[in-house]
Amino acid sequence: FLGFSFHKSILIAVALYPFLGFDWFKNKYVQIVLLLFVTAFASQILDLALQIVTPIVSLLGYSYYVENLDYMYEITEEGAVGAGTARILFFILDMSIIWYSDELKSTFKKVDFYKYYNIYFLGAFLDRIVYDNFILARTNDYLLNFRVLILSFLCYYLFGSATDRLPKAILAGTIAVMMLAFFYR
Repeated sequence: FLGFSFHKSILIAVALYPFLGFDWFKNKYVQIVLLLFVTAFASQILDLALQIVTPIVSLLGYSYYVENLDYMYEITEEGAVGAGTARILFFILDMSIIWYSDELKSTFKKVDFYKYYNIYFLGAFLDRIVYDNFILARTNDYLLNFRVLILSFLCYYLFGSATDRLPKAILAGTIAVMMLAFFYR
């Protein structure tokens, strides 16, 4: 209720809450294919999704955004400085996270890691769809911000791993340098 008093888009996060108790994303290869597919066909998926959710958006009082999508795209393009590099960076990070997802779920099962991973993966998936519209991208922040948490688990796992220690430490170091470069840009 407190979140709803700030912004109605909290309903997206609330609607997903009951689904957190199940590990939805078990197969990393399926996840990789899904991410590649949604990256390649993001604009078509967004057009279809907008047709489906327009009545709900209008009901919530946000029909202005749907009616002015072209203007939203223009504003997004004006603010997109170096966004191509960021897209590549986060694609690489997301692929790294997905690649080690089985190990992370196993290592951190005591803290129900898969619940956090569910939220993260949905956010990463939706990020590709709504990336070109800053208004829609804002609604995904509830989910996508879990990337930071998942990256912390990943780096902790990679630096602390007893097997293949050097390659994993190099990958963790590379991730850290990539993130620093992103924030310094």
